Amino acid sequence: MGARCAPTLRRGSKPRREFPFKRVFLAGSLALALGLSGQLQAATFNVSSTADDGSAGTLRWAIEQANGAGAGSHSITFSVPANSQLLLGSPLPELDNPGATIELDGAGAGGVTISGHNNHRVLFVHSGSWLVRNVNIVQGKAEGGTGGDNSHGGGGGGLGAGGAVFVNQNAHLTIQNVNFTGNNAIGGDGGGATG
Repeated sequence: MGARCAPTLRRGSKPRREFPFKRVFLAGSLALALGLSGQLQAATFNVSSTADDGSAGTLRWAIEQANGAGAGSHSITFSVPANSQLLLGSPLPELDNPGATIELDGAGAGGVTISGHNNHRVLFVHSGSWLVRNVNIVQGKAEGGTGGDNSHGGGGGGLGAGGAVFVNQNAHLTIQNVNFTGNNAIGGDGGGATG
């Protein structure tokens, strides 16, 4: 049964009904608005260093910050000198923020190059919606693993996929004004027969 409305009478006035659900609805709406306002704030993380050590201001640091920024629209920007090259000594952290839309934009520096140094994949988009633009992605490498050995013949080598960029099944990537040069994806060697 619904909420009862009790008439309120004032001397010389017509009866007026108060509906308690209005107060509950307004209080709930206010709580929801206050709760969401702190969660969906945009954040910008600036890459100001070409180092690859994960310290503040590096691309590795900026990706980690964007991954942990929570839901919302976030940006990774660059303020390194024009035509800077970032050489990766190990794979970058996966781009992984399922509740966010994140833009990685090299326009502020002009000619930024991210290099896998012929040893590492440059970007792995694990989750979320990402926009990558105004950068060069070069010398990325993905290599599949070696197949197993057994007495009935060796197993096939693993798939080498996405030397420059790999996009996971439920992730989204948009690319604008990105140059790809010298990236490779190499399948793994087959295994051998034993005994």
